[in-house]
Amino acid sequence: MTPDVSRRAILAGAIGVAALGGESYVRTRRLRGDDQPRQEGFRMRSLNVVNESDETVRVALRVTAGSGEPEEISAKTIELTPAGTGSGVDDDRAHVNGNWIKRADEYHVRAERENERLELSATEIESRLDGSGWDGECADVTIVVGADGGLSARVVPSDAC
Repeated sequence: MTPDVSRRAILAGAIGVAALGGESYVRTRRLRGDDQPRQEGFRMRSLNVVNESDETVRVALRVTAGSGEPEEISAKTIELTPAGTGSGVDDDRAHVNGNWIKRADEYHVRAERENERLELSATEIESRLDGSGWDGECADVTIVVGADGGLSARVVPSDAC
């Protein structure tokens, strides 16, 4: 026995699914107006560490999420070869994986190298994202060991989330 489904029922179902999916996309990608509340937090599309110095470096990286009592999301130590001298492809840079791509939160990034420390609060990261205008802010964050060995950060909006 085969189920009796009309073309009209199939068409109505397909339109309904398309409408729900399309509505979700439009709702999350619409421009944020001044009267609309801002979403709490942001997603990090990528988190990278780059060595631009002429020596091998170790960078301790810690990512926490949330305000008040932050939850530790990741803690890693990354070793990078001097800029442009690695035996493999891109040994002077590393991509750090984490669940920050999947959900928005108030992420805080801390990087340490020898006696140097860099703190990127959620507020600071979000302030660098201001002006992109989209709900569901999305950031590309790169921790940089400069030519002088100092730590800095590059934060740019990403539209890939």
